[in-house]
Amino acid sequence: MNQNKEISPSFFQTYNLEDSPFGASYSEWLAKWWQCYLISDRKRNEGPVFMIPGKIIGVQEGINERKFKIDRDKAILLSPINWIGINNANDNKHEQKLRQDAKLEIDIINKDAISVLVDDTIEMRDNCIRASTPNFFSLDGKMAITDGYWLFLKPNSFTTGKHTISSFGSCRSGTIQVNMKYHLTVK
Repeated sequence: MNQNKEISPSFFQTYNLEDSPFGASYSEWLAKWWQCYLISDRKRNEGPVFMIPGKIIGVQEGINERKFKIDRDKAILLSPINWIGINNANDNKHEQKLRQDAKLEIDIINKDAISVLVDDTIEMRDNCIRASTPNFFSLDGKMAITDGYWLFLKPNSFTTGKHTISSFGSCRSGTIQVNMKYHLTVK
């Protein structure tokens, strides 16, 4: 869908787990992704990383497409599939169970079924990294932990203009499927 020019897959550079984009670890960015989940799109463009939200299974079933305006000089963090555990009791006895649940929920994901397709032509699946937050983080006054597959694109990955990112993730049985299409206007 890129209306400007063809993009080669080598144009997209991604962060690795060992990187500390903008002074924060990869796992710290995962916590920030969840912490900004419900903020407005305008506020998403304020920091150095644009956090593209997915959808919450069981809550946002009807949402399959979203539109965003993104500054070209922003890094982009998105997840084709992930899991979050929230310690509603805010006590230590639930933390170990949530840590195990987070691992188990992503262990059942079929990595081969994950897809992140840019502009309907460039498959970025091999650039998706399984990552988690080793420590709990604060989310609306509760403690949370997350695990999942993430794509963290470096700034200036897109040319100005219109682009799409289609993402899909599924558990091995196919009973849980997350399918999203993002329409980006990069300025």
